[in-house]
Amino acid sequence: MTTPTSMPVLSPGRHFSPRFGACFMEYASVLAGVRWSDHPSCTDPALAHLARAVNDVMPDDRRSELAPLIPSVVGLVPAHPLSGIAVAVLSASAAIPVSAELHQRSLACGLITARAQIAAYREQHDDAVAAQLDARAQAALAAAPQAARWALEFRRRFRIERLGDSPSTFRRTATMIETGVIGLADACIDDTSGRLHRLLSDAIEFLRGIDGPAVDAVDAENTAGTRSVTGADTAAPVLASR
Repeated sequence: MTTPTSMPVLSPGRHFSPRFGACFMEYASVLAGVRWSDHPSCTDPALAHLARAVNDVMPDDRRSELAPLIPSVVGLVPAHPLSGIAVAVLSASAAIPVSAELHQRSLACGLITARAQIAAYREQHDDAVAAQLDARAQAALAAAPQAARWALEFRRRFRIERLGDSPSTFRRTATMIETGVIGLADACIDDTSGRLHRLLSDAIEFLRGIDGPAVDAVDAENTAGTRSVTGADTAAPVLASR
């Protein structure tokens, strides 16, 4: 593992090197000592997707408030099969009560689909995580009853299949995550930045509680080889928005 001599600036988007700044997950790759990437293997893919989305929509003068959360995602790769759906449900649940109608409808469709997958999982594994996620999804749908009714009718009309274990599964959960983040960011409410921060913090805490790491992703990537972020690819020792 390499030790950087200085740290990049937390900023939106993808960056070629730390010299040009770092998004939330690129910063996590620096702290983990793995290859510079905004998709490091040291973090659950769905959680990393949420972190990137929140990082990119946070106002410049509030983005640095995310910095204390970065170390907590390093090595957070739960083995629980519902970890991805959990992040999607948390994102949708936080956004649907305050989002615009168009976002509410999309989130309601996602929540109903997620509940179907959770129900299928509970047929074989009736654990507390599945029950908690289902309760959250149900409460979120109750907070937007018109959107929930629209989503049910939409699914019946077009015979939407439930979320399954297929290559498209992550794309669907990613859509829920992105819609939730955008819905919160665009909501006509006070302190949207604070709500986005709480969403990411809540998702981290939830995943930390459901299971231990499936693999030591940090060590695995270090074994495969790392790229130093020192030398020419360093920036001023500051973590702030730009």
